[in-house]
Amino acid sequence: MFSLYLLNTLFCCVILSLKSKKFTGIIQIYMYIWLLIIGLYELKLIQYNEISSQTWWVLNFTILLLTFGYFILDLKFPGNTKSKIMSRVDKIHLLKFSIYVIGFLLFIRVTTVWLGVYLHYGQFSAGFIHGAEIYEMSRTGVWSPGIGFYIPVDWISIFLLAVINNIQNKNYLLNVTIIGMVIFLNIALQSRFSIMMIGSIYIGVILAFNKGTLNIKFKETLYAVLVFVGLIVTISSTRDLSTVNNVSGEWGEAAGSIVPSIYYYMSSGIGGLNEYIALNKDEYAMSYTFEPLMRLLSVFIDEIVTTKYEPTRYDVPIPTMLSTWLKFIIDDLGYILGSIFIFIFGGVVRMLEYKISTTFLMSYMVCYVHVWLTLSLSFFSYTMFINGFWYSFITLLIISILIDSGVMRKMIPTIKQRM
Repeated sequence: MFSLYLLNTLFCCVILSLKSKKFTGIIQIYMYIWLLIIGLYELKLIQYNEISSQTWWVLNFTILLLTFGYFILDLKFPGNTKSKIMSRVDKIHLLKFSIYVIGFLLFIRVTTVWLGVYLHYGQFSAGFIHGAEIYEMSRTGVWSPGIGFYIPVDWISIFLLAVINNIQNKNYLLNVTIIGMVIFLNIALQSRFSIMMIGSIYIGVILAFNKGTLNIKFKETLYAVLVFVGLIVTISSTRDLSTVNNVSGEWGEAAGSIVPSIYYYMSSGIGGLNEYIALNKDEYAMSYTFEPLMRLLSVFIDEIVTTKYEPTRYDVPIPTMLSTWLKFIIDDLGYILGSIFIFIFGGVVRMLEYKISTTFLMSYMVCYVHVWLTLSLSFFSYTMFINGFWYSFITLLIISILIDSGVMRKMIPTIKQRM
């Protein structure tokens, strides 16, 4: 069945590449990622359950639906477009003002988080020593260090920084400051998912500036990969995630290291999806797609009651809380409406590619990057269920509309002269 999935992936990639004249559009990248993840799962370096025939059908139809959704919208939009993204460099001043404001909030967040760790444990090194405990208390809401904001200031800062870097030559001090604060924040909070999100945001902006093509510069990519891997290894080590080896298979010299943990983290979502499809089991009666909106409205409307979420655990046969975006879509919409949703999603990708290739409107770029996040992280998460995803989207959309419309320039008439 894996061979059939491989052929289906190649077929869809060829169709998309012929239509879009690129090999690294976001739907193709989605397929490459899933091919890798499913390939890792099929290696069975952990004794995973076999993928059922029904799950294989779901996996194959998903990439077909995305492909033909893109293909149908491609018939509507002209293929050859001239990008105007680089022609509006005057917006850099407004972008800089935005990143200074968000960066200041990020500084407050980072400083108070590390201060909270120090006050709780009596030493700053506790961020490395008690990583697992800090993460678990933060995840369950028992205790979270520092001053929190509704908006994910680290994600928003990275988006704005990536946009600035793609418009003008990189500002070394600005890059070191923002990236440094983001790294220190996520080391303290011990979130590998947040690191994945931040990396995907930056890549998404690069894709947007290159009309949906991943333009890779070797030197910069090497630095980014080293930093990314270093952060994942650091967080995995401080959270003592090598204990997952107790349920893993033959790892030879890698046994006792964090390698099985990372393998498990990357591949177990397929097992969770497989078990969900087999059992049709989910412990929470909620609409995952619309729950974040309900949570936001509940702040203002007392009558709206939200459910505290704890992920359903699936035995694959080892326990996992991951189950990919497909589980949540199927659970919310069922197979028929879920198929329509995925088909439309493919069309939305093509529409946004056209929009960002013909205008510098940042609002389209914000939409494009958040669609990319949903696809790129789909193998272990459903971003549309995450509060931070929507707070990031709404905040950046407001900033982008203010910049696009010229309202921000009227609000701050001297911004250009001061910068």
